Amino acid sequence: MSLYQILYENEILFRMEEPAGSVTTGKPQEPDADRGQVAARPATTAPQQRVSSAPVTPEVPFPEIKHPLLILTDVAERPDLSASETTLLTNILKAVGRSKEMSDVINYSYLQNKDARLVLSGHKVSHLISFGVPLIRLQIDVVLTPYIPKFIDGVWFLLADPLPAIESNKENKRKLWEALQRIFL
Repeated sequence: MSLYQILYENEILFRMEEPAGSVTTGKPQEPDADRGQVAARPATTAPQQRVSSAPVTPEVPFPEIKHPLLILTDVAERPDLSASETTLLTNILKAVGRSKEMSDVINYSYLQNKDARLVLSGHKVSHLISFGVPLIRLQIDVVLTPYIPKFIDGVWFLLADPLPAIESNKENKRKLWEALQRIFL
């Protein structure tokens, strides 16, 4: 269902006035293809119900969060990080006294339910580090500037570039280290 349907479902947004001198029959009008005129369309007796064009899918829960540190990545090619990305993430976490075993690493591309609002409202997460995943894609309405941590409702949020961009750029590594020091050390 689209946003305008949710917001304006039962409201009249505008009315078209009948031109002066026109006769209203109370029935919707359709153009007559043969003469280019308007012919009366039969009125229906029962109101029509709206049918959603969105496919109906069973509710899939967001993956269970077991640790206070949630790390988001977005690697469409594979469900797991590459060896070099895993090494970089391990070193990043080790530098701030954490480990992959003490965190939940989730690949956005392989999520079935992309709504993380309930996870954050459950106060299981105290730190959320996103490597290249804008939080709005997870239905989290927090605007972040890359490498500038933000503390909201008991959760530290940090948006950084994707791991390959950090791995190949010393400036990105420096900015990430400074941001991590602000929230962990």
